[in-house]
Amino acid sequence: MKKRTRDIVLGALLSALAFISMYFIQIPIFPSAPYLQFDPSEVFSLFAAYFISPTMGVLVSLVKIILFYLTKQESGIIGSIMNFLAVAPFVFFSSLLYKKIKNIGFLLSFSLSLIFGILVRIIFMIPANLLFVPIYSGLTIKQTWVYIYTINIPFNIINSLINIFLFILLTLALSKIPEVKKEFIDVKNPGR
Repeated sequence: MKKRTRDIVLGALLSALAFISMYFIQIPIFPSAPYLQFDPSEVFSLFAAYFISPTMGVLVSLVKIILFYLTKQESGIIGSIMNFLAVAPFVFFSSLLYKKIKNIGFLLSFSLSLIFGILVRIIFMIPANLLFVPIYSGLTIKQTWVYIYTINIPFNIINSLINIFLFILLTLALSKIPEVKKEFIDVKNPGR
């Protein structure tokens, strides 16, 4: 199978897995903000971004959120937009950095790039929250800043760390399969 065709098929599979995991697994992290929920779908977006391309990671995130919005519609259009604005920069920029530094070793390059991704996510979500939270919840700008620092930033850090942990576990497990190791993941030689 040609690489381009393989990547498209794998991207579609990862999009389906991301959608299914988001559809069935929603865990609220903060009782005061039950609409902020952990779901493991970012693992599949990260896999697409790191092992296919950063753009494919964004596309997996987009397809997942469109399918979720069309079927469940729990958080409405604003919640769907906010989810995409949180995940897309996280997976895109962290995987871009990984591709630049992957020669320094698997765990170190993974860790640095994923921490960078968390910082990018937080930076992107501050203006997004300032724009959408007052519309969605009716909070004032001052109240929105309090919400950002006390709820949103901690949520994004916790959510990202859980997904990163699951992503690293999945990557290490898949790297033991010879066909996957040959095509995508060689933890002993990540720079190839």
